[in-house]
Amino acid sequence: MRAICGKVNNLWKHTSECSNTTESVQQWAKAEIRSREFVAANKENTRLGLPMHTVPLSSPALKSSSSHQLSRTPSMVIQSLPPPESVVPPQIRISPLIIEQPLTPAPVLLEPAVMQTQSEVFYGETQPVAPWPNSYQAEFAADLCRLMLVCNVAWWAVDQPYWRRFFEKWMPSALLPGSKLLSGRILDEEAAKVVEGMKSKVKDRFATGQCNGWKNIVKSSIVASTINVEHVPYLLNTFDISGKPKTAENLLEIVSSEIKYSMDVLRVKIVAWLSDAGGDSAKMRRLLVCKMPHIIVIDCWSHQVNLIVGDIFKIKGIFAKIIDDALEVVKWFNNASSFQSSLDGHHTIFVFAGCLS
Repeated sequence: MRAICGKVNNLWKHTSECSNTTESVQQWAKAEIRSREFVAANKENTRLGLPMHTVPLSSPALKSSSSHQLSRTPSMVIQSLPPPESVVPPQIRISPLIIEQPLTPAPVLLEPAVMQTQSEVFYGETQPVAPWPNSYQAEFAADLCRLMLVCNVAWWAVDQPYWRRFFEKWMPSALLPGSKLLSGRILDEEAAKVVEGMKSKVKDRFATGQCNGWKNIVKSSIVASTINVEHVPYLLNTFDISGKPKTAENLLEIVSSEIKYSMDVLRVKIVAWLSDAGGDSAKMRRLLVCKMPHIIVIDCWSHQVNLIVGDIFKIKGIFAKIIDDALEVVKWFNNASSFQSSLDGHHTIFVFAGCLS
């Protein structure tokens, strides 16, 4: 008999149709093909966030198999049926994996959650275990979403083969969601939970709103708003205005939408709104008073104090000279690596001595 080689799935298909094999071996190969199709379907459902497929124990695929059935199915635990005594599967040569000994059925299941088998495990596959319940799986996905946000991990990291292999090895019962599912539906659900938590804390209370703009690390112009309720700040929404002109009218439109969102969704009472002293912000406040006379508009005093200090430094030459000298000292130490290491050691001693005192 001439040996053949090829992809594993093609070899299983050939074995199920080969006229040189017995009927029991063909049935066994067909059961293995159904098992692989079952695993592939569940992996695709996991990626898309769909429910897992299930196969009842009374399925013909399980009755007709003469060896271990669905031995690598991750969505359920199946106890293998022993083959008939009269049937002994012959030696099968599969490239690149070679099975030199007759195939034997999987041993009896010892634990309810994990099934041990003697079959060869291909790269990227793990021994099948019972998946977590849906509620436990949902909690795991939500915590993973929060972990990636807090640690500033990119969403595409969960699609990396080593990342998925790590979770399959150490947390085989967890169904790891893909990047699209994690950054889509799961992230939206977590954001909705945050909004619901805000509602319970700020409902029917008086609030002061404020907005400010800046450029992020990719040089996009961002405008964000917050409300302050009893000395506690709450973040509202963030807008990307890179493609829009920086005018008072556009800023007024953003502020008006934020006030409407705060009153209609969060159920708070906006009594005042503040912004910085820029030209567009100053005009926006004048327009806001004309549109909503009941709201108090004020400048941001932190920004005002910053401008006042800057004016004082410009008038008093001595302050400007002191700042320039201090900057020169800082630049010199930043460029002198040998002195930096010396200062680091002394800094540790000084901090330790300060703690003791």
